[in-house]
Amino acid sequence: MNEYICYEGNNLNNFKKLDYIFLSFLKGFNYESYHIPGMISEECLKKCGYIDSFPQQLTIPTYIKREEIKNVLSNGEITNQSIQMEKMYMSPSACLHFYPLLENQKISEKIMTTLTQVYRYEEADFSERSRLWEFNVREMVFVGSNDYVSEMLTLVLGKALDFAKTIDTEAYVRVASDIFYPNRTNEIKGLIQKKNKLKQELVMHIDGHEVAVASFNHHHNHFSKPFNFQGDGTIVSGCVGFGMERWISACVEQGITL
Repeated sequence: MNEYICYEGNNLNNFKKLDYIFLSFLKGFNYESYHIPGMISEECLKKCGYIDSFPQQLTIPTYIKREEIKNVLSNGEITNQSIQMEKMYMSPSACLHFYPLLENQKISEKIMTTLTQVYRYEEADFSERSRLWEFNVREMVFVGSNDYVSEMLTLVLGKALDFAKTIDTEAYVRVASDIFYPNRTNEIKGLIQKKNKLKQELVMHIDGHEVAVASFNHHHNHFSKPFNFQGDGTIVSGCVGFGMERWISACVEQGITL
């Protein structure tokens, strides 16, 4: 099982150059760069609606209880009895850290971005080429009017698709929905998402499979309302995420060094 991967040489160079290219899609726009933490609170996840939608993807950090340390040292083994968890989780999505920073603010237009590691357990076979437990994402968040967010998502999607076709000539964009936990409420969310084209994916070919290497998501007021930065109701948000490891795999597939 390959949960993560390390890079060196050409792959590391491609990693850096890919990120430079993704950031270039924002050239001409004012944006703010952030470094975000690797963990996020349960309170924030609940407010974002993540626990109701994707509990199966969460990774929970734990620590060894003080009273169990001697047993661990004696037995050379960490058991369920040895550990304790708190209401903290490994970040499953980079954009979730931005919305608390915007809470109660008056915003007209804003772009925020970060390159960070996220942790998402998707109950599937892991592959170092296309599916990892820990992976890197160049994330962009757009906040503003519905037209502004839609225009920014369309702009970045167009630039990303043009670039993707220089790597994989058969790259294309498809309408998609998130991997919601399967219950009736979430099924409705997925149907609404697809019907209104709120989520689109940029697809490339890796190991004979169609793999989503980037996603483009229109949130409407899903985050601006609970975090109270929707103003008079006209301020919404959207995000773009580029899966760095998948782009590198696509480059490897085509024998491309950037």
